Amino acid sequence: MKKKKCIIVVILVVGIASMLTFSSAHADTASVQAQLQSLLQQLSQLQNQVNGTTLPPAATPTLSAPPRSLFARNLTIGSQGTDVFALQQALITDGYLTAVSVPTGYFGPVTKNALMAYQNANGISPASGYFGLLTRARFNTIDGTTTALTVTNGAQGLAAVQYQYDQLHNSTSSSQASQPTASVSPQPTASLKANGSTGAIMIPYGSSVILTWSSSNANSCNISPAGFTGTSGDQTIANLTASQIYSLTCTKGAESAVVSVSVFVAAPSQTSASVTPSNNNQTTVSSETVSQTNAVKKAESYLGYTAFSHDGLVAQLEYGKFSHADAVYGADNSGANWNEQALKKAKSYLDYSAFSRDGLVDQLEYSKFSNAEAVYGADNAGANWHEQAAKKAKSYMEYSAFSRGGLIDQLKYSKFTQEQAEYGANAVGL
Repeated sequence: MKKKKCIIVVILVVGIASMLTFSSAHADTASVQAQLQSLLQQLSQLQNQVNGTTLPPAATPTLSAPPRSLFARNLTIGSQGTDVFALQQALITDGYLTAVSVPTGYFGPVTKNALMAYQNANGISPASGYFGLLTRARFNTIDGTTTALTVTNGAQGLAAVQYQYDQLHNSTSSSQASQPTASVSPQPTASLKANGSTGAIMIPYGSSVILTWSSSNANSCNISPAGFTGTSGDQTIANLTASQIYSLTCTKGAESAVVSVSVFVAAPSQTSASVTPSNNNQTTVSSETVSQTNAVKKAESYLGYTAFSHDGLVAQLEYGKFSHADAVYGADNSGANWNEQALKKAKSYLDYSAFSRDGLVDQLEYSKFSNAEAVYGADNAGANWHEQAAKKAKSYMEYSAFSRGGLIDQLKYSKFTQEQAEYGANAVGL
């Protein structure tokens, strides 16, 4: 069956290549659309040919090989375009995408599940359904060094066909800017915000959150667990006492778009009157304003779940709609030790990625720690910089090929020393 796939795809590619020899300067819109439609039909027919037709033996044809990187970007839920079209056709041809028989050009949950099946079958880990560097490298294994196009499986063959499709479209793009690119049905999109933010937010215990949502090309939308419906709207959820993730699902036919937003609720705190006893046994009320008091409380709640620099905390408070003056007051009176915050942030960075010492200092300064605080955090994080170099070298090797010298240069670019870079290269066997 694999050999049958190869023959079919090669013959189809040759047919398509001959179809594409035309002068873009003289092609009118109707002609181009007819050729695009013909190409789409032949792509659709490939699956039926692979499943049930035996072609007679034929000599292996030659064809100008496409660029090696046929898939030039990462793809995930919500991605659209001809590269998504090519990916779907490849997954259909190889039997991983069975829910549909014709590509749509939209990357939805159905495509994600099919890609996860492909990744599991081909030993790509993690099999998350994300079309990233590792999976792209697997799909982009068409020999681009000779003029002979050798197709070894359905995924590569369909990628080559997609290249020809792109050539047809790109040849007319400069002179016919308004020309449609392909027959791709509009897919649903969704947007969800909590208190105006698409990211995670923190709110005080017992306070409210406003959910605002919108969509396009959707027949229906639902927010869980709140139960709100409608393709757009806003609703207030009052008296929140526990953190919650809200998800918006908008559907159109078999496709759907899903987005989420996280709302963290701070722990309840004991409140007391802000008073200062005087020498004459009278009580003097603090001059701190209500907004300053709230800024301090908010700053303390932020510091309760992650580390901040002073300026980073000020920026976060301003994002929470505090004035600059109140934000500075909140940060200044939060009780934070900024060196210890830098150390905490440094350890969190090292938990998910490898850094050189100077690279970690740069990362901390990017998070608005001062140089002195960043140096303190890096120097006291307990990192073994040689082992960090080995870890970074391994991560580089997982998504690209390097010579020993090339890998050492890459590690030095990440600010490892020569000795650390050589240690990293040795650790991965170079």
